[in-house]
Amino acid sequence: MRGIELNRIVYFVEKDLQSVAAYKSGKQIWRTNVISVCGKPSIGKPEIRHIKYSRSKLLVTFGKHNFAEVDIASGKAMFLGSD
Repeated sequence: MRGIELNRIVYFVEKDLQSVAAYKSGKQIWRTNVISVCGKPSIGKPEIRHIKYSRSKLLVTFGKHNFAEVDIASGKAMFLGSD
């Protein structure tokens, strides 16, 4: 999945497959590189595999089994762990 639209804001995985950005009316609100904030995964490619909306966060899966969340208001990313 490359993007999610909520309340006229699009949350989009960028072409580098490492960054998530928010756009409103075609203008970028914020952008964060999840891989550089959370670190390269020990298993799998350093790429975002999946994003999902949950309350006020985007849940991000990257690498093979690594998880992060991104605050939809600020774009701040936080590593949650891996399994």
